[in-house]
Amino acid sequence: MKKRISILFIIVILFVFLPYSTSFTYAFFDKTVRQNNINLAIGNWSSQVTYQATFESFINTNTGIITQVVDDLSFELNNVVTGALTTDKKNGTTGGRITQNGTITTTNYYRGYQSISFYVGMSSAGNTNGSYSFNVEISNNGTQWTSILNQSKPVATLTLYTINMSTLLKNGITLADNSVATSTTNLKVRISFISGNASGSRVFNIDDIVIVQQI
Repeated sequence: MKKRISILFIIVILFVFLPYSTSFTYAFFDKTVRQNNINLAIGNWSSQVTYQATFESFINTNTGIITQVVDDLSFELNNVVTGALTTDKKNGTTGGRITQNGTITTTNYYRGYQSISFYVGMSSAGNTNGSYSFNVEISNNGTQWTSILNQSKPVATLTLYTINMSTLLKNGITLADNSVATSTTNLKVRISFISGNASGSRVFNIDDIVIVQQI
């Protein structure tokens, strides 16, 4: 009887706490071989960690520079506030809102990037004839930055953007300090929003930032 109660208690705990865990790890062999019509896993044993910032619990009204943990990720935020208005573009109930210009920068360095993904949409584009964009950059020192994605005039609809970092790093990325970044290089990520020659308010929304790292 006690054993049944213990097992039931463990199951209840799993169901209560698992939905609130945003990061997860899984492992795999990095190669396969075909033998007797069966795919067999071989090679090196690899594992991946997924870090997520869903913004669902994100609360901030400070338009200045602050450091804040958003779910699994710690960011330096510059002019990034809670976007929970009906006009904000978001998955769920809350996202991030940037009016005119702002940046989101990881405070930690990561290595072995597999991918970086996030959603961006425009609540207001102001004068759509002007220039506005966002830029994704990486840095090995936190002061010199190298662009890996530039998106001009993102659309109003919340749109998923994914950067295949494993391919970029496999080929090597020449950084601003002339060093070459590979999968073993520790890197920060920064997403910059630029309103350009705005006529009227330009409001960017961002949601669900995900970093996948191989360890």
